[in-house]
Amino acid sequence: MPENSREPDAKALRILSVVRRVPFGKVVAYGRVAMLAGLPGRARLVGRVLRESPLADSVPWYRVVNAQGRISERGGSEELQRELLEQEGVLFDGGGRIDLGRFGWRGGRRLHVEREMVGYSAFDGLNDEYASDGSFVMVDATKVLQQAKKHEKKMVKFLRELIALPSESGQEGPVIKRIKKEIEATKAFDKVWIDGMGNLLAKIGNGPRLIAVDAHVDTVGIGDRSEWAHDPYKGKVKDGVVYGRGAGDQEGASPAMVYAGKIIKDLKLVSPEWSLLFTFTVSEEDCDGLCWQYIVQEGGIRPECVVVTDSTNCKILRGQRGRMEIGVSVKGKSCHGSMPHKGDNAIYKIAKVVNEIEKLNKRLKKDKFLGDGTITVSYVDCETPSMCAVPGAAYIQLDRRLTTGDTKASAVREVKDACKRAGVKAKVEVKRYAEPTWTGLMYETESFFPTWCAAEDDQQVVAAVDTYKKLFGRKMKPSRWTFSTNGVSIAGMYGIPCVGFGPAAEEVAHTVNDCVPIEHMVKCAAFYATFPNVYCGLGG
Repeated sequence: MPENSREPDAKALRILSVVRRVPFGKVVAYGRVAMLAGLPGRARLVGRVLRESPLADSVPWYRVVNAQGRISERGGSEELQRELLEQEGVLFDGGGRIDLGRFGWRGGRRLHVEREMVGYSAFDGLNDEYASDGSFVMVDATKVLQQAKKHEKKMVKFLRELIALPSESGQEGPVIKRIKKEIEATKAFDKVWIDGMGNLLAKIGNGPRLIAVDAHVDTVGIGDRSEWAHDPYKGKVKDGVVYGRGAGDQEGASPAMVYAGKIIKDLKLVSPEWSLLFTFTVSEEDCDGLCWQYIVQEGGIRPECVVVTDSTNCKILRGQRGRMEIGVSVKGKSCHGSMPHKGDNAIYKIAKVVNEIEKLNKRLKKDKFLGDGTITVSYVDCETPSMCAVPGAAYIQLDRRLTTGDTKASAVREVKDACKRAGVKAKVEVKRYAEPTWTGLMYETESFFPTWCAAEDDQQVVAAVDTYKKLFGRKMKPSRWTFSTNGVSIAGMYGIPCVGFGPAAEEVAHTVNDCVPIEHMVKCAAFYATFPNVYCGLGG
């Protein structure tokens, strides 16, 4: 270890005391050490202490790794660190990563640090759950839950008013303005604005670490109104559940987000470590993630992590399949329907392609966690001069769900191969989306939305699990979505870490039973209010 003649201060001693407790054959992340030392958010300080402190060699410094389970650069001691860990039975994968689920040490929630260490005794007053240095706020789970429950009736009333405002993609203006009004009435937010696309953004705090919570506010249409047991625009409340279009997918998250801000304000949970951005986004149903393409590319906003609130049934989710829209066009030769032998029926050609697409679906890649890749025909059309003619052109559109290992190029290649197997010459192309938002902005994009999957030991996932346990008293094992979310852009395109937690089940989305349990909104409000401090307590 590099030598340094400076005598360690109290913070360094707290850090070294934590590292001293890491068990044989276990590793811990820098950020976790910082939290257990009462220095949340000070992961870099941990690294500096372990590099520079004259006492570092008296503790198992080599048992500290980064949040991804990898050895960080340490001035030439990386090989030694790996050797020492391997001697203790710690395994590395082919990419040099340690499985933190197997070898990680979490420590206790309450760390009683030692009062002497190699002649130093600077630990008085450090027996609290977290020592405060002005950068961390203690979160009382009971008080947070009480506040969330206190706002239950307001959240229900607010949601019913949102449901009463039809808000299909491109028509979200009235809903955005209603949410903005509610936000401003709480007086809990430091900045509220609507961007050029029509997304509503509301920020709390001014800390350097930006955390975001996202919900889309647009809905699909209602379909056949006669199939609904309740008026889709009335927000019927029955047996603790709110029914109506958008209740579950996913306007039910908006009241939880707004009143999470109110809870943060009232309980003084804001920390100088972070700022929290709530995004109420548009056009997700038509083009998932387009809103975040605008937020990142035009707004220049890149949070450290994002909580995606899209229908998780109050479970923690950490990934989803991607998707893309592929068009296939074929040409034939039109002629009079009474003489079909003189033409070349394009429908017969596209039918052969459809048959091969059905077969292709059975050959696609499989993934036990995210789910298998799939492909299906979602639209069929043709061009014909009349109902008494042989069609001269035909077209199908494909919905392709992408799993681990699928790429845009491989998906297109598979469809071209299906056309070849059908013996049909066809044009295969990835579709593009170009529809105006409610502000009139046209923000064109390719209809390719990448797969994403966070590791179970990624910081935002661990923080979500810890938040859930802190509030609800049990550990939640993260799962994944079946459908698609704005995460395809946030994590899939831009690599911004995401985790999911939101009200309502996926199964009710886009159905005539669209609904959300009221209890879910209460739980989510508490979760969103608690997550930032837990996340920053894990380090960065």
